[in-house]
Amino acid sequence: MPFHLNHYPTIPEDTLHTALALYGKGNPYLRLGDHLDELLVDLFPVEMNPCRTEDNSLELSIQCYLLMIIQFFEELSNTQMSEAMRSRIDLKYALHMPLNSPTFDPNVLCVFRRDLLSDPVKQLVLQNLLKRLVELGIFKPAHESKISVSQLLITVCTINRLDEIVDTMYRVLESLATTDPEWLRQVTIPYWYERYNRSRPSPPVSFTDKRWGSRVLRIGADIQYLLEKIENAQNKNLSSLQEVKELKRIWEEQFIVSKEGKDDQQDIEWRFSNCASCKQYSDY
Repeated sequence: MPFHLNHYPTIPEDTLHTALALYGKGNPYLRLGDHLDELLVDLFPVEMNPCRTEDNSLELSIQCYLLMIIQFFEELSNTQMSEAMRSRIDLKYALHMPLNSPTFDPNVLCVFRRDLLSDPVKQLVLQNLLKRLVELGIFKPAHESKISVSQLLITVCTINRLDEIVDTMYRVLESLATTDPEWLRQVTIPYWYERYNRSRPSPPVSFTDKRWGSRVLRIGADIQYLLEKIENAQNKNLSSLQEVKELKRIWEEQFIVSKEGKDDQQDIEWRFSNCASCKQYSDY
């Protein structure tokens, strides 16, 4: 038997008036906020009733479920989702959060996904919530096809992994520029100034776009090239940098290099089975 939700927070007055003034009722996230109580009715089975605790686990669980679905449809990484929650009033309305709500910790989303991977009951809750949101017309799947929990998890985890890889390259290049700017100037490939520029990020590529996979492999080739240059330099000031060690860890965990053909041409592959955020391997 499910339990009935009866104490999720209502929409705060400041969020209500500000969101209506900015967006109007046509905004899908305002529709989500208006129908949230309806969407949550009998959603959770009694065995996972978080109302038995005195903390805010129920509220946080609901937020994580909804944020994961929003991540999927908007193709946002954990960090991007956290930034969106900080700046977008329509999302605060959707989750019934005040305008001055604290920043959402992106690591919470990773922990939540990790738990989902091994919990069929939570997966069922996510599937039912996703179904209700689609039936209500708040989200529309591509090609009118049903969205599975595994598809959602694969997409969100993979998008987040790429964001972490790019962010690690940002930090490595910044650290190298501080440690030995002349060496970095000699090895830098010209297009890196565009590809790894925080102030001018690369144009987004949809996860369903065929160019998405090519982009990942190009970044992998950049990582391989940079690590080889650092190794060949035999400079402990460079190789001992914590940012370089982290980049090397990501390279070893997530990329595979194979040799094919007569000329032993190297081929780079990305390990899609390894979740870089929670360090957990899964069948997904």
